[in-house]
Order: sequence, then structure tokens, then C-alpha cells
Amino acid sequence: MKPHPSSIQKKLAHQVVRYIVSCVQPIHLVEADDFKLLLKSFDSRFKMPCVSTIKTFIFDSYTLAIKQITDLILGTSDTVSLTFDIWSSRAHDSYIGITCHWLTESFELHEIVLEIGELDDHYSSDIIESVSSVLDKFNIDHQKIFSITTDNGANVKSAVQQMGITNVKCAGHTLQLSVNLGLKQVDGLISNCKTLVSILSKEKKRKQLREAQLQISPGLKEPLDVVKDVDTRWNSTFHSIEHLVYLRPAIMQLYSTLNNHTLREARRGAETMRSYLPSEEEFELLKELIIILSPFDEATQFLSGSKYPTLGFMTPMLEELAHRLRHFTGQNDEAIFVRNTILDNLIERWGDPSEIGMCCSFLDPRFKQLNFCTSDLRRKTIQIMRSQFNELQPTNNNITPTNNDDTAVTLHQRKKAKMSEFFSHSRTENTNIEPDEFDWYCQVPEISLDEESCPLTWWHQHKTFFPTLAILARRYLAH
Repeated sequence: MKPHPSSIQKKLAHQVVRYIVSCVQPIHLVEADDFKLLLKSFDSRFKMPCVSTIKTFIFDSYTLAIKQITDLILGTSDTVSLTFDIWSSRAHDSYIGITCHWLTESFELHEIVLEIGELDDHYSSDIIESVSSVLDKFNIDHQKIFSITTDNGANVKSAVQQMGITNVKCAGHTLQLSVNLGLKQVDGLISNCKTLVSILSKEKKRKQLREAQLQISPGLKEPLDVVKDVDTRWNSTFHSIEHLVYLRPAIMQLYSTLNNHTLREARRGAETMRSYLPSEEEFELLKELIIILSPFDEATQFLSGSKYPTLGFMTPMLEELAHRLRHFTGQNDEAIFVRNTILDNLIERWGDPSEIGMCCSFLDPRFKQLNFCTSDLRRKTIQIMRSQFNELQPTNNNITPTNNDDTAVTLHQRKKAKMSEFFSHSRTENTNIEPDEFDWYCQVPEISLDEESCPLTWWHQHKTFFPTLAILARRYLAH
């Protein structure tokens, strides 16, 4: 049978490449007889490309993508911000992920993963070399980078510092460090809960737990499962103990059923559960821990958004978390100790708000009044922003020169200085000074915190009223 024309053949071959890449399939799949047979059954005229052709297609697509991304960054951004993370696989191989984000003139937020590649080691020199290589690949000048967001690792912070770029702490990661430190104070209870959850996660126990829920609530449509605590997943401890407390009646029902069962194996299962079941007092402690941790779960959800800027509400969010911890009304001594540990660590890590975070809050129309901070910090932030605003203001070169021939006063004509004449301007009310763009922005009221209130949408709608501040907003709010 006659194959397709080259144009159609090439188009179909690209679809095969798309499938291989997107589904992470081996390139040699195209040599598998069953795969060839599968595609032949769909289109008998399609001729399967060889491995060499597939590699060429992938390389050409990769090269084209690099150019498109480079052109997009060059054509739509004034400054960019980076985020990078480093981790090790189970095989102890090191990897780095680098993401670039920026705002266009229309305040459209772009976020593109530039690299997920192997890292020779975790030393700061290796990180700098890897990042510099990626920046060169996409033709991104170091001077164009406004900030880099990282975790709290000493190696990554050192690398960013050596690069001479502002380092922004990942708020979500830092919050988890404080939470984990607090939970270490009740490590024994948390460890028992993890073991109990592991027991109840097994297929047989999971089915029995669902049946127990239906026995208690016959009309229940969707019985719940316990949630495992995963070390690398933020707030997973909170979700695990939250589900455990909620499922307590069903868990006790299951324990009672197994403990009174005629089969010895079932009773043995009850004995295993009893070893890890929290006591009445421990369940009360877990309830208070849920109250403490719940705001952190909400904050992490807000910080995990990728469709809107998050750095602008980082500082007010931390103030809100500290406020809630200070006003915690729990009665359990261990819960209060956990609260105090988390609060002290938050203050230690965030007691001095970062300059870039405060500036982002000023440019976020939801928090621009800076009511969450002290008057001194508010004044300092406004001064910093005013200074940056003035630097961007065009210089007035249209000053009319003075005619020295007409106005010059000779030494013989000079009179004795009079203070009333010298300070004549300073003592007269100046009615010609009008508020400038910066002053008007300060007077504009904050917008609401409704889900529909997006700071980027606000800036897109108001950039013509505040053109200079809009330039600063594009720099700061791309986080």
C-alpha cells in the first residue's frame, strides 16, 4: 500500500514523538512489533520512523522550544525572577529544577520550567555553575534577574549570595520547618498515630474501617480512609491527625468488633491496634493540635498558588499566623508548649520582615496600606518605594536658563541680607504643589480580599494611572 505524502507522514511521526515524550516512553518503542501493529491498525498507510529519525525530531523540537522560550522572555519581560530547588533521588543522584517567572506589560503572569537536570553535587559552586549554564542557554543576563526564591539550605543561600542576587525565602518551606519543630515536642504521640494509620491503611483494615463508618452512619455515601503522613508533603501530619480524630468513633467501633470477634486472628489485630490507639487525653491533645495547625494549612494553600502573586501577602500572613498563635485558648499543657515552640521559631525566622516582602505588600493593592506592621516599618517601606519611584521618574531637562545679564546683582548693588526676604518662599503657603502619581496611589483605598480580587487584574486596569509604579509592580509581583 502506498504510504502517505511526506507532509502527512511527518505530521503523524511528530504525533508519535509527542506520545513518546509526554508519556516518558523509551525511544526504542518504535521498533517493537506490537507497537507497529497497533499503529498500522489505526492507519495502514503510516510508515513507522526509525529510532534515528525519532531522535532527530526530538532534538529539533527541543532546539525550537529553546528559541521560542528565549524569544518569549526577551520580548515580554523587563525583569525576571527565578525559583530553584535541589533534591536527591533514592539512588542518591542530585537534581536541580529551575523555574522562571515574570509579568508582561499587560500583567499576565508567565511561569516556565527552564531546567530539570542532574547536578554534580550540592556545593554552592556546582549550583552556580548549573544556574549560569541555564541562563546562558536562554540568553538571560544576570542583571535582568530581580530575585531568586529558594529553600533554607545553606548551600543554595550561599550560591545566590555569591551571584549577587536578592534571595527570597520560600515561605511554605520555612513555615513547615517551624511546624515540624513544634511537633517534635509530641513526637511520641505523632509516631504512634503514624503507626496506627499505617495499620488502618492496609486493604483489609481499610475495608473494615469503611464498614464501621457505615454501621455508625448507615446513610453515609462516601466513607473516608485514613491519610498517611508523608515527610516530603507539606501539612500531611495535620491532615493525618485531622482524619484520625474525625474517624475516632469508627476506629473505636472497629476495635470493639475485632476485640470481641470469635477468631483469634481478629482479636490479635485488636491487640495490635490497642498498642497505638491514643488515649482519651491524647485525643483531646490531638484536637488542640488541629486548632494550632489549621491556619498553617490554609496559609500553605494560599502560598501554593501559581496563577497569582504570593509574596505580597507573605508578611501580613505571617503576622496573622503569629496573632492566632498568641490568642490560642487551648488548655492542654503539651499543646501550649507546641504553640510556644512554633511561635518562637516563627519570630526567630521572620521577626525582621524582608525588604522585598514589604515592598511587594505595598504594591499589592490588597495590603498597600501596610496596616499589619509597625508605623516605623511602614514609614521605612514607603521611603524605599518612594526612592525607587523617583529613580524611575524622567528628569526634567526643560528648565528655563537664567539670563545673567538682566538679573545679575553687582557687588556694589548688594544689600544687607534680611531674614524675612531670604525665607520668603518657605514662609508662604505653596498652593501649586499637586500630589504626584506616588501620592495618589497611597491615597487609593485597598481592594477587598475576595477570591475575585486579583492584584494583577487591578494593575492591568490602573497601569495608565500609575505608569511608573506599574514598572515596579511588574518587578515585585512576579512572585
